[in-house]
Amino acid sequence: MKRKILCILTLITTLIACGSDSYNPDLPVPNTDKTIVVNGFDVQVYQRQENTSSVGDSIIRGTVYSSHDTVAFNDAIIGIDTQTEYVQNSAKIMWYKPFSLMNKAYALSPVPPQVAQKISAITVTSAYDFSDEYPSGSNLNDLFLVTEASVGNQFYTFEEDKRAYFTVTEYIENNIHNEHAHAGFILNLMLNTAPELDSSITFYIEIELDNGKVFSLETTEITYQMPQ
Repeated sequence: MKRKILCILTLITTLIACGSDSYNPDLPVPNTDKTIVVNGFDVQVYQRQENTSSVGDSIIRGTVYSSHDTVAFNDAIIGIDTQTEYVQNSAKIMWYKPFSLMNKAYALSPVPPQVAQKISAITVTSAYDFSDEYPSGSNLNDLFLVTEASVGNQFYTFEEDKRAYFTVTEYIENNIHNEHAHAGFILNLMLNTAPELDSSITFYIEIELDNGKVFSLETTEITYQMPQ
């Protein structure tokens, strides 16, 4: 009897010694060798995908917009894609699994990739008069909704079981102190108000990162349908 107890204790001690250095296969493994950093942004205008509603749950990019076509104010999506690169880290971080005699079932989703920098400011302007209230050079952040952003960033709330998208101003305010926010890989903007002008319009978008870098973008000309 004593021999059996001694054997069991020896086995447990051995397993603990081995288990303390064993890797946890259930934990998502971040790529600690490299960091994703921003080196620029691309901007493209898209027509909104058909069969989606401005009050629906999602607003999706469709085909690339042609400046020869007129488009409703809420059917043109300004798509911003982040140019990124990997930077080698100087140190590695190892994740370990504590020993357990019982198997545990983990329901962890893979950790989505994140960009190291955060967006600290976005400013949307135009050299054209948007309306009497917004002459050329005005800050147009409150006139644009953020209809898509990378995982980790907050860009909508739910109202009556539907998405209520943040304006650009609200997007920055909600994510500046959000520990999960990052510059992301995609950002879609769409007007929430029709412009009052008789000509095509070009928008200028300035994006500032938390490391002080500033990027200036310019859209193609967009010809909006005149409000009835």
